[in-house]
Amino acid sequence: MAINTSLNRVFLFCCALVLSGGEVFAQTTAGPGLPMPAAIAPPRDTPYPGTIRLSVDATDADRHIFNVRETIPVRGGDSIVLLYPQWLPGNHSPRGRIDTVAGLTIRSNGARLEWTRDPVHVFAF
Repeated sequence: MAINTSLNRVFLFCCALVLSGGEVFAQTTAGPGLPMPAAIAPPRDTPYPGTIRLSVDATDADRHIFNVRETIPVRGGDSIVLLYPQWLPGNHSPRGRIDTVAGLTIRSNGARLEWTRDPVHVFAF
């Protein structure tokens, strides 16, 4: 009986070690993550110093396709952040349909500019 009892104790001790080992590994990290990109400045409600032109082609409204041309004059050398509406009137949560935006092309003096979406704030271009 003494051998059976000592084997039970060894078995229980080994089970306790195996079961408690996962907690130790769960607390470790794989190292530092990637640094967060710089935050974009919050929008400000200020009068725009220029004239913004907007042209909307709604000839394919049956399929909810609108071709929009917008001209925003900016000073050279300045970077600009365009924000898509996140909160829409009549909604109680951010339900802006960013997934329906397609074919966004940005040009400066007729030359196409490469743009990137903000990796944190997906409503910012």
